[in-house]
Amino acid sequence: MSRQYSKQTIGLEREKPVRAGFHRSIYDVSVLPEAVLKVPQYAAQDTVYGPFKRTLRRLSPAGRYRVLTKEASFQMNLVLRYPREADALPIPEFRGFVATSEGLGALWQKITGLDGALGENLRDIVKARGITDVLEPLNTFAVDMFRFGIVAPDLHAGNLVLEEKPQLRQFYLVDGFGDRNVIPLRSMSRWANDRSLNEKLAKMGREVGVTWQTEARCFVLF
Repeated sequence: MSRQYSKQTIGLEREKPVRAGFHRSIYDVSVLPEAVLKVPQYAAQDTVYGPFKRTLRRLSPAGRYRVLTKEASFQMNLVLRYPREADALPIPEFRGFVATSEGLGALWQKITGLDGALGENLRDIVKARGITDVLEPLNTFAVDMFRFGIVAPDLHAGNLVLEEKPQLRQFYLVDGFGDRNVIPLRSMSRWANDRSLNEKLAKMGREVGVTWQTEARCFVLF
């Protein structure tokens, strides 16, 4: 991560997130040309949490960063486990934490298309031009999910983004990875995680119009 990212506070008052959910927003800001910024929706979460959870947050403020830190730890542990294959991981590279006007944010590798803009997600690709053209990189992604034991509690077509470079097309799961349970069963058991991946890939296949074959571990056209 560039040192300038870690020393400055990023103002988000005039920035519009490229993606926003209840838990967090994702920003593509000009001062971070090679990264995207994930920032939890701190204020929104506080309005819906009950008194007990709000009290816990006041007593232990680090708890609100739990999802950010778990994703970062998950990615870094994979790099330590597979140092020679880090470039093949089907999740982005963690680039560090940064202060923002909305609270602590996390910087992640920016997945781009040939024009350098943010890459398209699988859901939008299928809506625009169908699945056939991206079936090969999608199957490579699926193989790598099992190969590296990626825990993916929120695996769906909207979270898969296609990186396109000359001679390279690769899908990344940009959000919704890492074991969030108190007891990380899927991280501890490859069998349990493989079963979960098969279920989620089959569901995603139905969403985008292909069939997931569990034994062969690949998608096929109807």
